[in-house]
Amino acid sequence: MKIAFILHNLSFLGGTQRLVLNLARTAKKQGYQVKVYTLAVDREHTYPNLLEGLDVIALADRDPDALRLAHGAKFLGLFSRPNYLIYWQWRNRIFKKLALLIDADTELLCPVGFHAYVAAHYFKKIKNDIPSVYLLLTFPLKGWLLWRAGEVNSAFRLSPLKQFCYWCM
Repeated sequence: MKIAFILHNLSFLGGTQRLVLNLARTAKKQGYQVKVYTLAVDREHTYPNLLEGLDVIALADRDPDALRLAHGAKFLGLFSRPNYLIYWQWRNRIFKKLALLIDADTELLCPVGFHAYVAAHYFKKIKNDIPSVYLLLTFPLKGWLLWRAGEVNSAFRLSPLKQFCYWCM
């Protein structure tokens, strides 16, 4: 069986990174074919002992310009300041590129975290009959915090446009 672990970033030390690499190594020891897909990897500083022997495919290695968020980028041709809408559009674009790197004969997807789920979503559009095991190890706090911020600080307000965008997500 071919398993694809999808992870947001392997360029820093963290519990999620260590857990995914341990899961991938364990699956490989049990005879599965395992590949880890990520946006970026630092092979020298991010658990080099766990990366050893694993097939890690990073978008930054294949397309270094893909990870740059262009200054002056616009969302819907209107918003030019760096903001969450531009980041959201950029994030979807780079995870779509990451999804295109996943082998077509992969039999199981394992996206780890809410960002990696975007890549799994795009891959499922290509191969829609593939099962996936979604590991939510990090809670997407930004939207939740903004919705709950009014309970903590009564002066906090979101613009109607941002409210609509968070509602759409």
